[in-house]
Amino acid sequence: MSDKYCPNVARCPLYAEFNLTASLRTWQIRYCHSAYSACERYERQQRGESCSPRLLPSGEMLPEKAKLQTA
Repeated sequence: MSDKYCPNVARCPLYAEFNLTASLRTWQIRYCHSAYSACERYERQQRGESCSPRLLPSGEMLPEKAKLQTA
C-alpha cells in the first residue's frame, strides 16, 4: 500500500455506510487515498478518540437514512 493511503483504509467502518460505490469513491479519492491527515476520522483516532461510523472525513455526520441503493 502506498504511503499516501490512510493506514486505516482497510478497516474504516465508514465504508459499510455506503451501498453506492460512486459516493464512497468520492471520499476515498479526496481523503483515504491522498490527504488522509485532513480526515476528521483519522485525526480523532490519532488523538485516541472514538467516532461514529457515520462521521464523514469532512467532520459532518452522514444522516442515518443516507444509505443509497445501487441501481
